[in-house]
Amino acid sequence: MLLLLILILILILILILILIFATSGGRTQALRRQVTGMDARQALRPQDGAFGAVLPGARPE
Repeated sequence: MLLLLILILILILILILILIFATSGGRTQALRRQVTGMDARQALRPQDGAFGAVLPGARPE
């Protein structure tokens, strides 16, 4: 009887941990997006890397 109760408690804890880790990915991405201030348009825009050196006048201001 006691063993069954312990197994049920362990299963409940595992399910809670799975739910926490499954939902924490979206939250960390949203927080990272808030901290960096980057949205989809900025992510798709070429940065000041390879394109900046090749096409110096082609970047939008």
